[in-house]
Amino acid sequence: MGLQHLIVSSIKDLVNHQPTLTAALPGDLHYGKAAGDTARPFGSLTVVELDSEYNSGGCRLVNYVVTLRLYGGQRARTVGELMQDFGSLLNNLHRLGPRALATIPEELGDLVMMIPTGGPMEDDDSREYGKDCIVAQQKWLVRMNESEKTLPQ
Repeated sequence: MGLQHLIVSSIKDLVNHQPTLTAALPGDLHYGKAAGDTARPFGSLTVVELDSEYNSGGCRLVNYVVTLRLYGGQRARTVGELMQDFGSLLNNLHRLGPRALATIPEELGDLVMMIPTGGPMEDDDSREYGKDCIVAQQKWLVRMNESEKTLPQ
């Protein structure tokens, strides 16, 4: 059992405290698929757990890939500016310290690093019958130091 939902919750919380990002995404930021009546543009976050490295003391280092996809709409704000704002917020978030993803309870884990990473533009389930067009995508590698409480039972 990983921290995927809590990672998304923390990122959404960070985004919700950025007026320029919330104003630019009237359809909000969603975990996975957005509802069909979602305002455009909107964002979709997915989190995939990769590998784990067990350490002594009941902890493990876990890598995740967080993918942000922006879907089109009719707004004046350019995609480049919007992605730059997301980058300013999330790139190297770990420099704020291990509690930078604040909605993750301290006893479950700490952020070790969050850095941007490349990858091809990919489609996902958030597209609604071709009505939505992916206009931008960014991925981040997130490494968490997780406690034994997040280990599979």
